[in-house]
Formats: sequence, structure tokens, C-alpha cells
Amino acid sequence: MEKHAKTAVPICALSALLWRSTALLSIALVASGCSLLLRSTGATAPTPPPQAAAAGFTKLTFSDEFNSISTIDVNATGLPGYKWYVDRPFGWPVVQRSEYRICNGVLVITQQGSSYANWGSATYSVKGKTGRAFRYGYIEARMRFDPALGPNSDGWPSFWMLSLSHTLGSNDSRYSELDIFEAYTGGYAEYKRAFVGTLHEWQQKPTLVHYQNANNWTPLPHVDFGKWHTYGVLWKPGEVTWYFDGTALQTQRYSANGYPEPQTNPISPIGTFSIIDSEDLVLILGSGVSWPLYVDYVRVWQKDR
Repeated sequence: MEKHAKTAVPICALSALLWRSTALLSIALVASGCSLLLRSTGATAPTPPPQAAAAGFTKLTFSDEFNSISTIDVNATGLPGYKWYVDRPFGWPVVQRSEYRICNGVLVITQQGSSYANWGSATYSVKGKTGRAFRYGYIEARMRFDPALGPNSDGWPSFWMLSLSHTLGSNDSRYSELDIFEAYTGGYAEYKRAFVGTLHEWQQKPTLVHYQNANNWTPLPHVDFGKWHTYGVLWKPGEVTWYFDGTALQTQRYSANGYPEPQTNPISPIGTFSIIDSEDLVLILGSGVSWPLYVDYVRVWQKDR
């Protein structure tokens, strides 16, 4: 049998082929509404961050790496089995399919029409009364956003939690909101490059009462928020601590029998914020109109019981 010599492919030709393949992939992604979004690609199971492990929160009870749209209830069915739901509470409209997408393992949220308090997707469905709500743990997301887009938007990139009972409309008397991170602007204003993490106590009936921690604003003027960073909160009984890239920024302590430390401004009564320790909180991702939020992952670490 006659043997045929193998023809060597020049290195320059291989380089050209690789470049062409990459270029075609880039064009395809852009055409589909995606861009090349660099993200973490570790194949090993995540381990609890040091601050989570030190508090005993070593079990990964919730995680989404956004490798598939299948974790999102895109048809707003309210059926169990999803990690994220797009039906909103309080009579707000369903989040439209055009307002979020998965690109190269990254969730991209771009809300339209109105920010609806930066509610883009949540771990609980009001329609189906199913999903997940959390009490205590270390909650973290890896995110990025363009800090220059504040003047264009009614809302702002947000990673936050809200009382489940209030979300379901059964509690207006006293409830909690925990903002893990907000690129807060107040709407149609410049983002001041600060980490805003806030513990709220709300009362809407019979009269409006509101308290929040006074140390909720940490300036980070030299941070490039357009790059990937981790945003987290450590919630233990009587204490909430906010983290940025693994570094603790601010802590709020509270007790049912004592004043909050540090005290709020204006001064709040004994027991302020302690209601949160008797509540389960829904986890929420969202942003403002024309201000995309990119999310690499969301993880919740809790105690192994």
C-alpha cells in the first residue's frame, strides 16, 4: 500500500485559523446581543470564603453560576424548581424576556420602562408562593457594571434582600430590608463610587416609620467598578457585616433589648433592626433602565444542620 506523506501546516496558518475562529465567535456573540464577558471558569467546587467559614457558614445552600437560562422561570409560571423568578410583587409587571439574558456564563440584567425599585429577578415567586428565602449566612455575588451610566437611569445596580412576609403582602407593620450592595444614585444622577450597604427597618402602618444604619456609605473612589468584584454580606444573629472583595467595610449590631451599635441618625429606639432575626429574606438582583448589571455568580453559605 502506497504511503502518503503528511503535509505540515505552517504555524502562521494555524495562528490565522485561530484568529478567524475567535473573530467569528465574537461576531456571533455580538449579533446575539452578547459580548465576550470574561468570568471565573474554575471547574472545582467553590469553598467557603474565610469570613463565612469563621462564622460556621460552610454549607453551600444556594448557588447559580449562570451557565444556563434554565435556572430562570422565563415564562413566569411560578412553578417550583427554578432558582430565579421574574414575577414581581406589589402589582408590578412581570420582567420581560428582553430584560435579561445569559451571555458566556454571565447573567446580564437590563431593565426597561421602569426599574421597579431595582427588582429584576428574585429567588421567590409571589405568583406561585414557591422558591427560596434565607435567614442568616454569608451571601455573595461577583458582579460588574459601568459606573458612568448613572445619569441615564432611574435606578441603579442592586444586590439586595427583602422580608418574605412583606413581599407576599402579609406584613406592613414591621419588616426588614437588607441591601447587600447598591450603586446608589437616587436616580438620573452621577454614581459617586461608593459601596452602599444598608440595613433598613420599615413600618408602613399605621404610620410610616423608617430606620437605617448610619454607616452605610463607604467611598471607594479608586475602584474600577467596570471590572469584576465580589460583593457580600455576613448575617449572624445580632450582627450584619458588609464585604467588598473579601474585606469587611462596615458592621451593624443590634439587639432586641438594646440600642443599635452604631446608633442610627436620627436616634432609634431599643430593639431597632432586631426584627430581621425573625424573618426570612428574599434575594433580589436588579438595576435601572439603560444600566446593565453583569453577574458572574451568586452563592449563599449557611450552617450545615
